[in-house]
Amino acid sequence: MSALWAVIPAAGRGRRSARRVPKQFCELHGRRLLDWSVGALFGAVELRACVIALPEEYVSGNGLADNSLAGDKRSGNSRGGSQGDLQGGSRGDSHGDSHGDSQGDSQDYLQGYLQGYSQGYSQGEARDIRYCAGGKTRADSVAAGLNALDAAPGDWVLVHDAARPCVPREDIQRLVAGVREARVGGLLAQPLADTLKRGDCAGRVQSTLDRSFLWRAQTPQMFPVEALRRALARALGDGVRVTDEAAAMERAGHPVQLIEGSAANLKVTYPEDFALAEFWLRRQGRMAGAAGAPTAAP
Repeated sequence: MSALWAVIPAAGRGRRSARRVPKQFCELHGRRLLDWSVGALFGAVELRACVIALPEEYVSGNGLADNSLAGDKRSGNSRGGSQGDLQGGSRGDSHGDSHGDSQGDSQDYLQGYLQGYSQGYSQGEARDIRYCAGGKTRADSVAAGLNALDAAPGDWVLVHDAARPCVPREDIQRLVAGVREARVGGLLAQPLADTLKRGDCAGRVQSTLDRSFLWRAQTPQMFPVEALRRALARALGDGVRVTDEAAAMERAGHPVQLIEGSAANLKVTYPEDFALAEFWLRRQGRMAGAAGAPTAAP
């Protein structure tokens, strides 16, 4: 059976979360959002490895070669597209939530966080966690993550948002099963329930849209590694901004299936979303023993 990999673009800045550091590194009940999201994937399906694309300005040299995110008890070493010391800095761009962290203390914060992160994983279950430098956009970061995989022809990849910590195990398993059965890439999504209005620049309604066939895209999204790599490269080469992997695949002419997800799989974006995410994690029974090193979803 072909291997399944994961890529998590975690190079965003998350300005709308109004936090001192990028939201994916913010704590939620003793663990970072990123921990929860990574744990959800490993707790649901068997992965060959997970590559996390970090802010590019934090990754340079090879200072983390012996203390990277590769907490794999089988290999005991670090791998990935780029390894190194975490450096402070700032850079503006558009990663949906744009990249970078302008806070002066981000270097020490992320250095300590990543060291604790890898140590926590190395003391827990055997998991292959790798990292690479992300790019200026989500597509750049996902492309970098794909390039850090040593995937074989026919392998598949799950791409998941770092700020979707509450994705239910059943949703991930349903996505993987549906894609494997149909051999057609797909994504978790929800049918829209709200009435949609098209507005003008003055804030007045122009029209009401038919929501009958409209879905709200979620992650993970699952596609063949090589096909997604080519689709993203084509979009980036053409200067086309794609905001998720499905858009790149659609543009390249590939069929994409919709697998219905749940409201629990919210993307933490605004300050009030942290409380909502905690609600869903408690409801899923994932809060028990959450403080400390990352653990898989039950």
